[in-house]
Amino acid sequence: MEWDGLKPPKPKRFDPLGEAEIALLKALRGEEGGADTDGSGLIWISEKTPDALGEDEALRADFLRHLLLAGDDRAPLPERGLLVAGARIDGVLDLEGAELTSSLGLIRCAFDRAPVLRGARCRSLFFNGATMPGLRADGLRCTGDLFLRNGFKATGELRLLGAEIGGDLSCVGATLDGGGGYALNADGARVVGSVFLRGGFKATGMVRLLGAEIGGNVECDGATLDGGEGYALNADRARVVGSVFLQGGFKATGMVRLLGAEIGGDLSCIGATLDGGGGDALGADGARVAGGVFMRDGFKAKGALDFTEARLGAFVDGGACGPAPDLAPLGLTGCTFGAIHCRDGSFTAEARLRWLERCESSRPGPKFHPGPFEQLARVFRESGHPEDARAILIEKERRQRQSVHDRRLREGGAHGWLITIPGAVWDGLLRLSVAYGLRPLRAFHLLFVGVLLGWGMFHAADQAGALKPNSPFVLRAPEWVACAAPATETVTVSDGDAFPGRLDHPSQRDCFEDQPEAASWPEFNALVYSVDTLLPLVGLEMQAHWIPDEDKGWIGPLARVYLWFHIAAGWALSLLAVAGFSGIVKSD
Repeated sequence: MEWDGLKPPKPKRFDPLGEAEIALLKALRGEEGGADTDGSGLIWISEKTPDALGEDEALRADFLRHLLLAGDDRAPLPERGLLVAGARIDGVLDLEGAELTSSLGLIRCAFDRAPVLRGARCRSLFFNGATMPGLRADGLRCTGDLFLRNGFKATGELRLLGAEIGGDLSCVGATLDGGGGYALNADGARVVGSVFLRGGFKATGMVRLLGAEIGGNVECDGATLDGGEGYALNADRARVVGSVFLQGGFKATGMVRLLGAEIGGDLSCIGATLDGGGGDALGADGARVAGGVFMRDGFKAKGALDFTEARLGAFVDGGACGPAPDLAPLGLTGCTFGAIHCRDGSFTAEARLRWLERCESSRPGPKFHPGPFEQLARVFRESGHPEDARAILIEKERRQRQSVHDRRLREGGAHGWLITIPGAVWDGLLRLSVAYGLRPLRAFHLLFVGVLLGWGMFHAADQAGALKPNSPFVLRAPEWVACAAPATETVTVSDGDAFPGRLDHPSQRDCFEDQPEAASWPEFNALVYSVDTLLPLVGLEMQAHWIPDEDKGWIGPLARVYLWFHIAAGWALSLLAVAGFSGIVKSD
């Protein structure tokens, strides 16, 4: 066989050439009998599937390397590069540190050893439909695309640490098996375009994009990632200019980690299924998502969804915010988000409080964190729902104070109740009266109720004749004492003077008010008396002149005790109302 067109060194080390190698050379030289080519410049050695390729389709890796680097004067590489399909590549295709002036495509080829492209320079790389036991391409510099798609299969780790790809990294329809390790390891990689892991993409082992910089999207629509008990996807500190799509039937076994990641668009988990394998389903601590986080239309998660200290543009869910056991716990401590969108109208305080109940079970230890409540209240307030915002803050105060009481009970031992009860009573009064300062008008409502109750109580005492002047001098005066006995009797006052009785009225009070001596004494009015005794800053002269008589039946002592409560409640409610309006009682 004549093949002296190959350049030194020692071209005859490839002697004898195999059938596939001869066919490739003839195709490159444009000679008859060479491998078939198509309009795209692809040279077809065979149309067999990679697992069916045999000796007749074998190309030695060293032979390909020689063509790529040394070349053949009589068989120069096409301008598009070396594009070969349907070949078996024997040996290690070692292009470490090589600088290729064109693209390389080994389509539907079967590699028996993992290619080595560490530090290599090239245009585009195409391994569509190929099978290989891994890829070693740390530090690869590819000015175009890297395609591992359309049935590509790898049974070892694909290493792209620190690689730079000027176009897209496309693994559409690929199957990666890390053999118990990493399926794809692209830590620190820089991809100017997008990363496509969709179209039936499957990975057994972790997909790592730690610290990667991606100029487009990360699209995992319909992908299946199986990280076992570890991580399915680890993109900590990754920077994605576009969006991250984990949707369209996306399934992950193992945690999806986005700790500290920066996403310029959306994080879409529409219809996704996340299984943390006993741990968190999604860890996005400290992540920054400029757009929305979409979790609706069949989204399911087994494990917590952790957004601690994350900064999100919006939450978009399907309204699944109730306490159902199949909903994943949420970690929202320190998380801020600009809005909440829900298609079923569950943008209400009641619904979103049930949503926040999931936060309290997301982490061991203290179950209450005020931050999510305050953040949610801010969203409601900025959305024009101040009452819902206030309701959320009231519930936050209730739970926060309850958590303090629970802690005191735990730490106080046998005397925990003695420490807790006073605080619990005070908190209950604040909640009932002014809603912890968030609804100060409620104190006025309670004052109104108190006026009505007092009106009824004091009116009943008046009807039973259980009222007397609130003056020791009047109580000893003849005009009052004489009204205690009928006209047929004589009464003696304190100075010894005797007077005939004057009681010709239903009660002693009515008799007294009809005496000329009592003309300057105000007539009793139950409603005015209730207002005067309840409101400490109001002086209507009724309290100073009348008081329930504890010596008159059962109603007198009851009205006297109620009067003490009435006055105390008036002081307390009035002070709380003033404190609520002035801001002395604050939720923080």
